[in-house]
Amino acid sequence: MDILKNLREVFRGLKRRRPASIKLCPRCGSPKIRLSSSLDIWLTPEQYVCERCGYKGPIVMEAEKEEDLRKD
Repeated sequence: MDILKNLREVFRGLKRRRPASIKLCPRCGSPKIRLSSSLDIWLTPEQYVCERCGYKGPIVMEAEKEEDLRKD
């Protein structure tokens, strides 16, 4: 039972540690980036599309939300 209790604590800690982040276009820095298809991740590799500059590719930047940065 102690092992299960310890595992639960570890998993709860993992959930809390991950800060909320936003995805940004690597070309122009716009947050208006989305997955190119509803099948991305599930059936095909991720492909992102930027609505501002037209970038299309698998790479995006991630940044922590400002609220999370202020807490630290």
